[in-house]
Amino acid sequence: MYRVTIENDYARQKVTTQYTKRGTVKNQNTNAETLLVGTKVLHPLTKDKVRMLVANESLNQTVADIERRSITVQINTDNTLDITPYGTMEVEMLDEEGYNLYDPKVLQPFGTKTQRVFYLYYRYRLQNSDGTFGVWQEVKESLTRVEED
Repeated sequence: MYRVTIENDYARQKVTTQYTKRGTVKNQNTNAETLLVGTKVLHPLTKDKVRMLVANESLNQTVADIERRSITVQINTDNTLDITPYGTMEVEMLDEEGYNLYDPKVLQPFGTKTQRVFYLYYRYRLQNSDGTFGVWQEVKESLTRVEED
């Protein structure tokens, strides 16, 4: 028996791929804002698509919980991003210059490390157990990972 794992330029399945997150989440009913700091795990889905939890959401590792709290991010050839729900939540991309972009950079002076940065701006709301949806949460975040080439 053997286990098949997948990876792409943005995430690996065999070893957990963590990005440093920084940003904010704003409740659109109260305008209360929460800082986003810490790490976020990205999971590869296809050669140019990853899955991640929204904002500061955590989960119980059940399939239903993953589907309820995750989004997919499609990286286009021009480094723009398409953000869509992975499962039952509602997600809308928001427009602001410099966001919903992927920015890879070779770090100088040695050129042996690559910095990968996602700039995300979207809003989401989770589906409740009764089928209704919760309050819209507006998320503006950057996800950064530096790796050896």
